[in-house]
Amino acid sequence: MSILEILGASITQMGKIPDHVAIILDGNRRYSRSLGLPVEVGHKIGHLNKASISQPIRVSLIHKLLQWQRTLHIKEITAYLFSIENFKRSKAEVENLMELVFLTCTYFMQEIDAGNNTDMCIQIIGNWEGLLPVKLQHRIAHMMVKTRHLEPYRFNIAVAYTGRNAILQSLNAFSGSKDEITGNLRGCECSEYLIAQAQHLVDMSPVDMLIRTGGNLRLSDFMMWETSQAYIHFVPETWPEFSFWKLVHAIFLYQVHRRSVEKMPDIPIESKERNILEEVRQCRWTRIEHLALKDVEYDGGNLDFNPPSKYIETAEKILRF
Repeated sequence: MSILEILGASITQMGKIPDHVAIILDGNRRYSRSLGLPVEVGHKIGHLNKASISQPIRVSLIHKLLQWQRTLHIKEITAYLFSIENFKRSKAEVENLMELVFLTCTYFMQEIDAGNNTDMCIQIIGNWEGLLPVKLQHRIAHMMVKTRHLEPYRFNIAVAYTGRNAILQSLNAFSGSKDEITGNLRGCECSEYLIAQAQHLVDMSPVDMLIRTGGNLRLSDFMMWETSQAYIHFVPETWPEFSFWKLVHAIFLYQVHRRSVEKMPDIPIESKERNILEEVRQCRWTRIEHLALKDVEYDGGNLDFNPPSKYIETAEKILRF
């Protein structure tokens, strides 16, 4: 990041930084059409690099988003990458998107192996176990297992996701946790906490700010439960045109308006609820670990990356205040 960007990030720290930012990555197809490019190329531009589709994934907008997250000290970001409704698109476009997700997961695994990611847990949310290609399921599971215990940052990618399906997944998650005699959730009623968290493998905090790129003024069934009290920020530019300064601008407006947004009340949590949730998650993690063992070997392919210079890292640390 440039010195000016580091300075801008430092200024944002004077106000409250949102703990959880959700982003709808919209506008790839419109951006490609505006340049006279095929739709498939537009997705590659949006997820690899807005200037050149030949660049490796290390310079992707997704990768930059992770850099911005650390620089701005945002604890959690959730990016809406692929909706269940997107499966209705052409076969070629869907296959292209699946390949991009596969390459992105591979890149994240490379970052861990190279020691460049020691502080960010990366999770996939959505019905990826039921709707995505088997090969991609194995790669996702492998990546999630490798990053499971990393902290303090968390990056969630919503793939094969809709808000309604997510709530349904939460309810279905309890099917194996019922008492065989009474049929109840082991003496515990189904609460807001359980419905909100059972779909996730780690606790997810309520969304403080939701950003949508591309100019559309709708939520597209994205995290309707989690964003019920969030500040919503619409960006007219498409996702490939999104930049660090667009994110900084959104945070400044969040800091201005957050006092007028009613904060979600804290939900009291009983020990029985935590035990049930832990049981549900442990069963799913066991299944994911089994999927991860089936992942094929990877060597990085065209994901060439160069570790940042130690001199640059030292200078950035000095300039960060």
